[in-house]
Amino acid sequence: MHHAVADSKLPDFRPSCLSALEFRRRAAHWQWAWRERHVERISASAGLCTKRFIYYWAGRPRPAQISALPPIENLVFLASSVLALWGLARALRKRRPGAWLFFWLILCYPLVYYVTFPHARYRHPIEPELTILIVYVISEAERKGNRLKEIPA
Repeated sequence: MHHAVADSKLPDFRPSCLSALEFRRRAAHWQWAWRERHVERISASAGLCTKRFIYYWAGRPRPAQISALPPIENLVFLASSVLALWGLARALRKRRPGAWLFFWLILCYPLVYYVTFPHARYRHPIEPELTILIVYVISEAERKGNRLKEIPA
């Protein structure tokens, strides 16, 4: 009788064949061996996800006819991301109603794209929310500026 499990590199973990101590020892050894074999792949994957995170929020590097244009586009893209995240942080710190909804949206929506493919078009569905956060942080700065003008010198 031929079994697919017997062909794999998995150890024999049938409880009837092993004592509890031996079972734990073999399981720990197998887990350690698996980690050693896959640590390089996992670290490369983490590096790739970090790079995709940056591309999602700051824009992807890309060639163009005008060589100065992509860095400027990416700078504007990054500035909008920074302002939106700043607005989110301010809203959370001031405990504004609905701020946690924005937080969970900004946290959860892009997770898929950190693993798969970051592109500006995948950020478009949350652009209205990012715009609301940008307007919020700018209006807060404007209010603070107006309050400073009212203080007599």
